[in-house]
Amino acid sequence: MKKSNHNKNVASYFERSWKLLEKWCYAGETLCIHYAYYDKNTKNFKDAVYKMNDLIGELLKLEENKSEKILDAGCGVGGTSIYLGEKYPNVQFTGITISQGQVEMGKKFIKDRNITNVKIMKEDYNKTKFPSNYFNSVFAIESTGYSENIEDFINEMQRVLKPGGKLVVLDGFRTEMQMNPFLQKTYEKFLFGRGYQKLDLPRLKTYLTLLEKKGFKEIYHKDISKNVARSQIRGIIIAIPFFLSYLIKRTLTFGKYNSKKNYFDFSMGAAVLTPIIALKQVSRYYITTANKKRDDQS
Repeated sequence: MKKSNHNKNVASYFERSWKLLEKWCYAGETLCIHYAYYDKNTKNFKDAVYKMNDLIGELLKLEENKSEKILDAGCGVGGTSIYLGEKYPNVQFTGITISQGQVEMGKKFIKDRNITNVKIMKEDYNKTKFPSNYFNSVFAIESTGYSENIEDFINEMQRVLKPGGKLVVLDGFRTEMQMNPFLQKTYEKFLFGRGYQKLDLPRLKTYLTLLEKKGFKEIYHKDISKNVARSQIRGIIIAIPFFLSYLIKRTLTFGKYNSKKNYFDFSMGAAVLTPIIALKQVSRYYITTANKKRDDQS
């Protein structure tokens, strides 16, 4: 698939999904479409969404009075950056997305909230126009899996980070678990429904190895699948009527109701496949962090 088509298809998926995400996942209020992080102190779904944003801030070690430049790679409509921008007014956040629709929505949200330290623009995080050694830190939440080539992402983040700068990624990664044909097909249908074009996620082992190869230091990862499980369950419940509607249409048309031609119907119901993927541990949800080598490091 040509890169232009890849980016166009991913952008289209998120633009078409916004209205339903706004309705079912409080995206219009939180401005976030990522999983929610539950711990013993979270009270509800929205609280857990904001907790995930706070976790990003903690991983970046943001401080209220410290001036920094932060890149939000694959920012959606900029929800996490807007949230953190209000909390850390001296930090400059730049969000990038391949969706012009998300850029326009993000700009409106920023203007409506009268925020001056957050901006959003259309850029491909695999190849940006930013100067080298520009950002203090980069974070990407549930966006790296949409990259055509994860090595391109790592190379570009290494380029734009200042020496000693931090890369924080929260996302689903493939494990090394081998799949039988049924599980493989289920996994691919799940990813197809979630807008992934490659029908595969980056392997955690490969990602960590590439970070080391590129010279990143203090590489860390942690499985937080349990913390996002309740958020996934919520998505499954929401998806059930959409999936049943899709199955009924398939049955009434004797299997001719094609998921590719009627993609939106299928995509909203695809989350019902999550338990199969999760229980078989085909993929897991991880925090990963790494620091760009400083000039004084060998």
